[in-house]
Amino acid sequence: MKHSRLLFALSVAACCSLWLGCGSVLAPLPDNTRYYVLTSGEGPAPATPAPSASSPLVVGLGPISLPGYLDRQQIATRVNPNRLDYSDDDLWAQPLSSNFTQVLGQNLASLVRASQIVDYPWYSTQPMDYAVQVRAAHFECAKDGDCQLDATWSIVEPRSGKVLRRQHNDLVAPAGDGDPSAKVAALSRVLFQMSQQIAQALRQLALTRVAAAGS
Repeated sequence: MKHSRLLFALSVAACCSLWLGCGSVLAPLPDNTRYYVLTSGEGPAPATPAPSASSPLVVGLGPISLPGYLDRQQIATRVNPNRLDYSDDDLWAQPLSSNFTQVLGQNLASLVRASQIVDYPWYSTQPMDYAVQVRAAHFECAKDGDCQLDATWSIVEPRSGKVLRRQHNDLVAPAGDGDPSAKVAALSRVLFQMSQQIAQALRQLALTRVAAAGS
């Protein structure tokens, strides 16, 4: 009888230990996920302001192309030329391609006298002055904290598709200690710097067109 009671007590103790252990395993884990977005207007003002067009422009925006390896929610960090790391905790709050396009449009709207920014694709009947196309080869931060935008942009005549201006930019901004917030801010800065160059080219093209029409 004593032996049976001892076995019963040991069984109960084992069950309690197992239940308590399972309880600790099944306890909810803290959520360390953080979400980030690019922001507009992050960067130094141009040293000398470019002249403005005489009237507001309608600017088409697109197509915009980012590298396929950035087509995911996790923020990428380049470890070396052949390796990328993706964060499990630091995520884009929206698809990076749409956030990139949105912020580029906001930058151009503030830098150029644009009455409207028209996102690609647009109707063939949509009246536009110019269309801006961008193909990016790199848009990420390195492990050492430097953030890069390597891209080629073109300004085209919307109806004919004729390329009016094309330029390659390889822009780098430091992210300090490499904190995710600092990295996203640095990416916003290089995007703004490219936006400044596109805006200056748009203003110059518009002024040239006005001068040609008046001559």
